[in-house]
Amino acid sequence: AVAEYVHVSDPYYSNLQGTNIPVWLAARESDTTNLKASFVNLHNALEAYETYYGPYVWERVGYCLVPFSSGAMEHATNIAYPQLTANGTTAFETLMAHELSHHWWGDWVTCETAEEMWINEGMAVYSEHLFLEFVYGWDAYMSEVRDNHYHVLHRTHVEDSGHYALNAVPIKYTYGEHSYHKGADVVHTLRNYMGNANFFAGLQAIQTTYGGNHISSFQFRDVLNTIAGVDVTDYFDDWIFQPGFSNPKAVI
Repeated sequence: AVAEYVHVSDPYYSNLQGTNIPVWLAARESDTTNLKASFVNLHNALEAYETYYGPYVWERVGYCLVPFSSGAMEHATNIAYPQLTANGTTAFETLMAHELSHHWWGDWVTCETAEEMWINEGMAVYSEHLFLEFVYGWDAYMSEVRDNHYHVLHRTHVEDSGHYALNAVPIKYTYGEHSYHKGADVVHTLRNYMGNANFFAGLQAIQTTYGGNHISSFQFRDVLNTIAGVDVTDYFDDWIFQPGFSNPKAVI
């Protein structure tokens, strides 16, 4: 990204690590006021993800405004962020949170294959929900979860032209609705299946075990199964490794 950028420095103090993490927000000087207003909850997002996932491992947090209107890109420490969404309001702050969460899911622990993009993008969409819970409370979280669930039930198979197992999404739909929205939907249900303490302990264990590396859906499952009292084998068989929606198993 090349422009007459200025850098807004807003270091984040990590209570988890006991140190300051540099935060650089890059924009043209005329855009910095809006940028700071739109990123007012960036520190809250960092605190949320360190609480839920473990320490932020990179040397800095960075966002750089660019003239692009079709999403953002989670380049580690220098996220390319659309200028139009840094408009002085918090209307797009879940995008800010989404891209930040990739520093745990996608940049630090990444999916082994493109067909398993739910590990990157489903976790990032779910991280948006967790950000809302951390900043605004449980009702805000559940409102977002319900909206996402409705979308998954009504639109995902239409927009992706079929039902797919989350670990085997066709390359054509790598960045489609299954990876993003059904991935997040299934992760929310996994949280309830495991319980809060086990769920977050499992996600932190994945970060510790596979940080700086890739992970398959099977390895994801196996790390969760190392948590005492947890067995998510059937859950993954029903919700990750088969297409559509799970049917209750017949009891004979």
